[in-house]
Amino acid sequence: MPPRPSGPPPLEPLVVAQLQCDSLATAAPDTIRATRLTGWAEGISVFEIPDVVYLPEYGIQICCGFVPEEAINYRDHLEMRLGRWPDKLSTEETIITPESMERSPAEVCILGHIYSHVFGHWCEELLKVVTLEKFGFSGFYVLPDWYPSYCHDSLRLLDVPSARVITVNKPVCYERAFLPTTIHHFNAHRFPNLILHLRDRLYAGAAREVGAGPRIWVERGQNAKGRDVINKDEVYACIKKYDFVAIDFGQYTFGQQIGIDREISVMLGPHGSASVHCGFMPIGGEVIEIFSPFYINPSVLQLCQAMCHSYHQIVPPNTDFDPYKFGLEIKVDIDHLELVLSTVFRSLDTKSQH
Repeated sequence: MPPRPSGPPPLEPLVVAQLQCDSLATAAPDTIRATRLTGWAEGISVFEIPDVVYLPEYGIQICCGFVPEEAINYRDHLEMRLGRWPDKLSTEETIITPESMERSPAEVCILGHIYSHVFGHWCEELLKVVTLEKFGFSGFYVLPDWYPSYCHDSLRLLDVPSARVITVNKPVCYERAFLPTTIHHFNAHRFPNLILHLRDRLYAGAAREVGAGPRIWVERGQNAKGRDVINKDEVYACIKKYDFVAIDFGQYTFGQQIGIDREISVMLGPHGSASVHCGFMPIGGEVIEIFSPFYINPSVLQLCQAMCHSYHQIVPPNTDFDPYKFGLEIKVDIDHLELVLSTVFRSLDTKSQH
């Protein structure tokens, strides 16, 4: 009888264009261990997966022959990243050869997925971190070496030492990787205790930081592309009457941002990744989000549910007889803004009297 092969299985070439997404919860083989958590993480499982290949250039993990939904959070993101969205045939011919991959014996959680360099999606990755820390994970967190500094800052706030953070810039096959159940901002209302646990852990890490006041106007920021407000002078004149402070979160460290979040009772501004700060506010706040009629993507509704916030949406008119002329840029309807603010603060005044 020939000797049984030892060591890890040989790596196979990967054709990037052919990668498909599936869920570990439904498609993983029985050999993958899944542990169900309890307490504030009730309803969440942690999967332990052998031989996971990470392609940092694409933000993609591959195991068991597919890209786990638990790794990228949204299946559509894989289609978009590989040029298959919407209904497009990919022209990607890249083949990742075994010779181009390193092997690592490390046990890891890979946080660098397709869009997690964007603030809003990075905050979803932090939900993985606090879940795995509860599980008892003591391995390494992996992200690409070009990720923004706030990614590292946020891990430090969660008491993850820099020695447990690995940065990479080329394909690696890890001996074992860990991933929790798919959790993102569109199902946050199913895991409110997890949302609050992350917030409270960040509060503890940023305990010395100070806020900027209870009413915050969220600027789109210097690096934001599109969807900015074009009648800011009118907006500023309106919100000044209600004592709002304008904040560009991108100009602050992650810890300073959390300090600001801790004092917010009313958050107002154009839609953008910074809207996710509503998940770090005190419970029962007010969130007012402004959109162009050509880009309405209220992606914090479930976060607001989890945080028991009231939510208001402002969108300018766009009709056949009065078409909106500003594309993705936002011209705020000042009458609508005034109506929402007067309604919100009248309601807050009524609550304070009781």
